[in-house]
Parts: sequence; structure tokens; C-alpha cells
Amino acid sequence: MLLQFVFIGRRVYATSLVFVLHLQTIVFFVFLLFMPWMEDGDAGWIDWAFTLPLGVYLFLALKLFKA
Repeated sequence: MLLQFVFIGRRVYATSLVFVLHLQTIVFFVFLLFMPWMEDGDAGWIDWAFTLPLGVYLFLALKLFKA
């Protein structure tokens, strides 16, 4: 199915698929950020562990999809 989207010949489908993959990765990072905090109040270090990688990833993702 992945190849079907990429090689369909229409850039819109490939761009949409890449956008969905970026969105899933961002949601994964958000879960990594908040799930330990919800389960253990002393795990505050996790709030800062993914701040820089998430910021860099969001910057690159937004730069890629800038019109």
C-alpha cells in the first residue's frame, strides 16, 4: 500500500502519506512526553528529555510542508 501511494503518479497522495507519517510520529512523541507524567508524579525528567528532539522534529516537519 505504501508503494501504491508513492508511485501513483500524483504528488498529492505521496505528500498526504508523508504528512500522516509525520503526524503519527508527533503523536508518539507526545505520548512519550505525557504518559510517564500521568502515571508517576516524580518522573518530571521525562518532560525535558524529549523537548529538544521534538522541537527539532517539528521544525523540520513544518519546513518540509511550508507552502
